[in-house]
Amino acid sequence: MGILGGTFDPVHIGHLIVAEEIRVRCNLQKILFIPSAHPPHKAAREITPPQLRWEMVCLAIQDNPYFEASAIEIERTGLSYTVDTLAQLRGIWDQKTQMSLIIGTDEAIDVPTWKQPERVFDLSAVLVANRPGFDINTIELRWRKMMKFVRVPQIEVSSTAIRRRIVEGKSIRYLVPRPVEEFIRDRGLYLDR
Repeated sequence: MGILGGTFDPVHIGHLIVAEEIRVRCNLQKILFIPSAHPPHKAAREITPPQLRWEMVCLAIQDNPYFEASAIEIERTGLSYTVDTLAQLRGIWDQKTQMSLIIGTDEAIDVPTWKQPERVFDLSAVLVANRPGFDINTIELRWRKMMKFVRVPQIEVSSTAIRRRIVEGKSIRYLVPRPVEEFIRDRGLYLDR
């Protein structure tokens, strides 16, 4: 089971392409998308309410039978730490279920700052997708040796750029799935940032 957490503010084609590519290359049965309720690393900026981000994820993945969404972090109070989510999933799933946490090289660099990073590696394999502008050699060797690196297509799209385009009145068509684009438009999301 692949586990892809994130703020998903909003979810975009880059997330979906990475998830599908890793699912296929690593022979994963499913990819579980987990929107963060209160990400500790993004506390400084305004984040769209968790329920709205959850709905966007559900809309984005609805046509892929290999993708599922989980509200596990949204339903839990407090900050959304990866180690807590993995421990909770381990308690829910059969012990034989192999968990594979999917992160980008940008996140892999920050592993030493995570809550209980050693336990993360005890609970799950860690698959790292390459990201533009991030060199895997900048990841501490101690952690790098425990990661599996997966080359994925480089898509130059980010949630930050999408939010900026919305504020500027530019199109986000083809950057997000059509149902997500309609959801954002119908609710007037990101216009006040």
